[in-house]
Amino acid sequence: MARSTNPFVKQVYFWWIIAPVLSAIIFPALGTIDSLKIQPEEVQLAARCNDDIDEVSQSATNHFDSWFVQPGWVQHSIQENVNAENSVASGYAWLGRSMHTWYGRFWLYAYRVIWRWTAFWPLYIAGVIGIATPCLVDGLVIRAKKRFEFGQYNPMAFNVSGTLLALAIGWIIYVPLLPLPLTANLMACFFIGLGAVAWISTANFQRSA
Repeated sequence: MARSTNPFVKQVYFWWIIAPVLSAIIFPALGTIDSLKIQPEEVQLAARCNDDIDEVSQSATNHFDSWFVQPGWVQHSIQENVNAENSVASGYAWLGRSMHTWYGRFWLYAYRVIWRWTAFWPLYIAGVIGIATPCLVDGLVIRAKKRFEFGQYNPMAFNVSGTLLALAIGWIIYVPLLPLPLTANLMACFFIGLGAVAWISTANFQRSA
């Protein structure tokens, strides 16, 4: 299979596919039950973004049920590990117990990701419109000025700008998967960084020659 050498494609592939898959495997394995739960700071921030926090939790629960519980994914994972623990191959019973623990943490982690998307999408919209969009527009203006004054830009600008843009898009997708609590300060830093990346990437973007 042909592999792309485009930095933009590589960044999108990493942050949209590889990083989420690795996070879903590693964080439940290393994290404690308490660390995978929705933290009080997140609930407080979500309450500022939504009129009814109970409705947010109910919506997240409904999505989790429809995607994982009703199709039988949760029950199947639990039953398979119970069978492994009860297997006559007692030498492998520890593996069944370990997988049972991992699955329990994985479903807790998956629910938290769904809850974060449900709770913070208004904040995402406000951040993109209020911070990233003005930076994007100003970056386009700076780009037009550079084009008018200097003509063709530095050839490295295309790859650098494309990589930064892919990184910003990737982080928008990946932030709800972070093992850290999504506090107000963390989200503020994220959107400021997103605005800075949007400005830099558009201000220096050029066509590949």
